[in-house]
Amino acid sequence: MAVPPEVPAPVDVIERARRLGPLPWSSLGRRPAPNLPPAEELALWTAATLDEIWYIESHPDPFTYVEVGAGDGRRARDVLGLGPECLDALRIVLVDDDPAFRQRQAEQLSVEAPELTLGPVAASDDPDEGSRPLPGIGPLVTSLTDLPVLASASVAVVAAYGWLSRQPSDRCVWKDGVWWEIRLGVVPPAEDVLTELALPLAPDRAQAIDDTAGRRFDGARYSVPVGALAWLRSALGTAENGWLLGVDRWTLRNEPIAATGVAGEDPPPVPLDQLAMVRRPVDGPTAAPGSLEVVRWRLG
Repeated sequence: MAVPPEVPAPVDVIERARRLGPLPWSSLGRRPAPNLPPAEELALWTAATLDEIWYIESHPDPFTYVEVGAGDGRRARDVLGLGPECLDALRIVLVDDDPAFRQRQAEQLSVEAPELTLGPVAASDDPDEGSRPLPGIGPLVTSLTDLPVLASASVAVVAAYGWLSRQPSDRCVWKDGVWWEIRLGVVPPAEDVLTELALPLAPDRAQAIDDTAGRRFDGARYSVPVGALAWLRSALGTAENGWLLGVDRWTLRNEPIAATGVAGEDPPPVPLDQLAMVRRPVDGPTAAPGSLEVVRWRLG
C-alpha cells in the first residue's frame, strides 16, 4: 500500500488539525509568491497597459492604479521611471500585508498617507455635484495592507501579478470512479507534519467538481480555487468603474495538477472556467510578459 504523502505545515495549523481533525488543504493559507518576470519587464508592460486604458477611458484624472501583491515596490518605481502618458493623473496604491515589504516600499518610493493620495478634493462649480477629486496632482503613491474601496468618481485599474494562483486552494482526487477530498490530518507517529487523507466528497461538491474538471484518470488531482474565488468577488467591488487585470498562469479548464504542489514549486495555474462563474471576463487569457497571461474583468 502506498504511504500517504506528508505535508510540512506551520505549528499552529498542525495544532488545529490535532484539535479539530483533518483540515481542508486551504488551511495551509496563501502560497509564497511565484516566479515572475523581472520587475523592469513587467513595468514596461504595465506602463503601456495603463496608458492604453487611460486613453480608452478618455483620460480620467485621477486615474488610480492598485497593484496587489506589490512586494518591495520596485515594479511601481520602474513604472513611474518610464514616464507614462497618464503620469500626472496617476495615483498608485501598493497593496501588500508584509511589513518588511511595506518598509522597503518606503525606501523605493515617496509614499504618502492614504488620505493625501486618495482624498484631496475640490469644490465643484455645480452645487448639486458637491466636491470632486482634485486633478493634476499626480503621481502620488500610498501603501495599504488590503484593497481600498475607491470613490465612485475614480477610474481604477487593479492589477494582480501572480496573486490569484497564490490564494488558498483545496484539493480533490478522482479515484475508483469517485470524487474524494484530500484533507490534512495528524497521523501518529508523524506528529510534526500533516498527512494527506482522502475523505468522501459531499454529493453537491462532487457534482460541482464533476462539472468543471478537465481530462480525468484514476488518481488525477485537482485544485479547487476557493481563495481566488473569494478574492475576486471582493476585488470586483474596489471601484464602480475600471478594470481588474489578473496577470498569472491560466488554464481554460480545471486540469490535473502535480501530486505534491507544496514547497519549492509554483502554484498550479488558475482555472478560468471556475473564476468565470463569479463574473465572465471581458477578454483573455492574452499574452503578458514571460509565461504569464492576462485576463480582464470590468470593475463595479
